[in-house]
Formats: sequence, structure tokens, C-alpha cells
Amino acid sequence: SSTFLGGPHWYNAQFQDGMAICREYHKPDLFITMTCNPHWEEITTQLNGASVQDRPDLVARVFKQKKDRLMDDIMKARVFGLVPAHMWVIEFQKRGLPHVHILVILREEDRLTTAAQVDETICAELPPHPDTAENAEARGQLERLNRIVSTNMIHGPCGSQNPSSPCMVDGKCSKNFPKPLCAHTMVDEGTSWPQYRRRAANDGGRTAKIHRGGTEYDVDNSWVVPYNPWLSLRHNCHINVEYAKSPTSCKYLYKYVTKGSDRAMVRTEVEGQDGRDEIAEYEDLRSVGSSEAVWHLMAYPIARKHPAVQAMRVHLEGEQQVNFDEGQEEAALETGRKTELTAFFELNATEAMRATPEKWLQYVELPKKFRYDAKTKAWVERKNKSDCIGRVHSINPVAGDVFYLRLLLHNDHCKGKQSFNDLCTVNGEVCDSFMETCTKLGILQDVMSGTRC
Repeated sequence: SSTFLGGPHWYNAQFQDGMAICREYHKPDLFITMTCNPHWEEITTQLNGASVQDRPDLVARVFKQKKDRLMDDIMKARVFGLVPAHMWVIEFQKRGLPHVHILVILREEDRLTTAAQVDETICAELPPHPDTAENAEARGQLERLNRIVSTNMIHGPCGSQNPSSPCMVDGKCSKNFPKPLCAHTMVDEGTSWPQYRRRAANDGGRTAKIHRGGTEYDVDNSWVVPYNPWLSLRHNCHINVEYAKSPTSCKYLYKYVTKGSDRAMVRTEVEGQDGRDEIAEYEDLRSVGSSEAVWHLMAYPIARKHPAVQAMRVHLEGEQQVNFDEGQEEAALETGRKTELTAFFELNATEAMRATPEKWLQYVELPKKFRYDAKTKAWVERKNKSDCIGRVHSINPVAGDVFYLRLLLHNDHCKGKQSFNDLCTVNGEVCDSFMETCTKLGILQDVMSGTRC
């Protein structure tokens, strides 16, 4: 069920909601990843000799507070500008530490449209050397920023310097490090990711030495993970800030739609048992680590989005789904006869709506002006302004006429329609199917012509 938190249907519903938000506004502007830092003072002072892995409850509590503080910086302090829409998802690493992926949609005036604006927000270089500071306060801040970046924002190193790095796949870095050095940031409207400024040493860039696993490495700007200096100083952890103008970022956010949750293969053995079915003894189970388990036990949310999205059903006449308990079929049939779609037709049939054609809306636009009352099974006009977005359940093209019905509900043709039969009417002529209706309206064109619907 889509109400099962973390299940495939739940993730698919979240993804559909996210795409509805992108449709209403525009592509995401920033992709932010924040990872728990096991060396935060709030954690280390409370361990009392235990390891971080021994206290998943402590890790969950601290990270929840840090994540909330980051969201306050983004939403209330407006460090990037006014944010009309956002979404985030909590995930858990193999070693147990939680991290959050955040997509930020900025208002039009605050969007990053030039290379200079990207450079003001995102840095992909080592911070200036503390010796360049003008006073003691600036020097202390640069020393702290250098320490945070060298500890949390340097990838690897991998490649020839460290062939055994976990990111190495078939002799190459799966994260495409080291990145190419570049004297200036380049923003290409045709691509989703820019090429950040990463100056070489002879162009004014820096090099530094870092220690990983007891080994000293020489690194330059090609190994730096993009970050925002202000957020790094404020939160002292890995905070990757990327300029991402692509709706596929939303799919990455809910990648479990296709990847599935973490799995574990388990086999049971009974000593002395003959005629064992070894294939049947294996079970494919969902794997939940201690950190994730504690997160759920504390009832912390693993996903949030703004604004709210209302899913709206679509079905052919008399073919709506009805849920019922055994022995309660007739009662369930009566209560489940009305849906958001039938209520849409009933709303358009009221005298108030018939008298004011300027108030007619597409089916998908209803939640902006109306709310669906689950008790009365009717659309009620909102008294206050709402940012709620509507989305119609996705339908596979092979589903038949209901797919073409969904197309009509996203078209102005559905405005003011009072029945399924009315929806099939074009210029006074009643079509035999919704597919024929779409064809006459020009919503569909001949597939053989090479055009798309």
C-alpha cells in the first residue's frame, strides 16, 4: 500500500508529488546533501566511551536537530532567497549515519542565472590560506573553514593515489573525480550541471596536504566537493550544494522507486533435515539498520515537501475502485460510489458554477480554489488562499480509454463539464470514446507522423 512508509508504492507516490511541484513552479535550482558528522560536539560529549555506532538514538536526535536548523536557514533565514517550494528525504548510509537530500526551488527573482551568481553561492575550491586574512578574527574564521573543508569536503583521494578507494569501479572513480580544472564557471542552459570554477595553481588556485587513513595526500581544487562557505561554517559537516536545474534530481531524491530499499539475503538451516529445498530456504528480506530503526521508532519523518500535493483519482464511468470488508460489500458500494472526479462533475452542475464560467477550472486545478471534503464527498470552496497543488493519478498508455480521459482532465476542454458524456462531446457531437475526443480536439496526432502527444 502507498500508506506503508518506505515501501515502493509510497516512494512512487512521493515521486509523483515531487514532479507535480516541478510542473507547478519550475525545475529545482539547488540540490543540497547534508551528512551527519560523528565528531559533532553534541555527540562526542555524550558518548561516555562508547562508539558512535553504539548510540544510534543519540545520532538520530542530534541529526534531527541539525537538519531542522538547516531547513530554518533555507526557509526562514532565506540564505538563498525566497523558497516557494522544497522537498527533502532522509536516507541512511551502510555504516549507519543518516543524511538528507534537499531540493530547493527559488522564486524567479532569486534564481541563479549567471556564472557570477553561481560563484557567489557555490564554491568548488579550497578556501583562501589563513595568512591572507586582514585581521585576527578573519584569520580564525579561515582556519576553521579550511579545517572543515579539508575534513568533510575533499573527495577521496582515489585513482592512482589510492586505487583501493571504495568509489573505484573498473579502475575509474564512480563520482568522476578528479574534476577538470577550470578558470571560470561555465553555465550551459542545455545541461543540468555547470562546470564550476576550479583554478589551477598557476591561475591562482591553491594546493593543500590532507591526511586520510594515516597517509598524506596532495590535493588541489579538482578534488573539492562543491559547498557553500557560510553553511559549512555554521553546521561543521559535509554539506554538498549543487546547482541542479533538472527534474531528474527529483527522481534521484526518490531513487528507491526503481532501486528498491536495502535488501538482505537470509538462509535457514535445520540440522539433520533430509531433502532440503535450498532455493526455498533463501529469503529476500528488507534490511533496516539500527540508525534507521531508531529514526522510525522516534517517529521522525523521512520525507517532507512544500506545498502540499493532493492526489486525485481518475476512472471511467462506474469503474471507480471500492474498498470493502467481507460482508460489507453493499454498504461500501454506496459510500465508495462518489470520488473526486464525480464530485468535480457535480460541482460544475451547480447553479453557482453554471452562472460564472470565469470560475471554471481544470480538474487538476481544483485544489487551488477548493478542498475535497471526505465526509460529504464534495468539493468545498476555500475561504483562505492555499498553495495546495493537485495531481491526477498516473495512468499507463496501455490502460486504454482511461489514459485518454486523463489527458482530457488536463485540458481546458474539461472546464465546466458536468458528466462523462458531456466530457465526450465536441462541438455538439458525442464521441464514442475519450480517444476519439482527444483526436478531434487535436490533443492526439497521428503517431506515424512522428509527432508526440
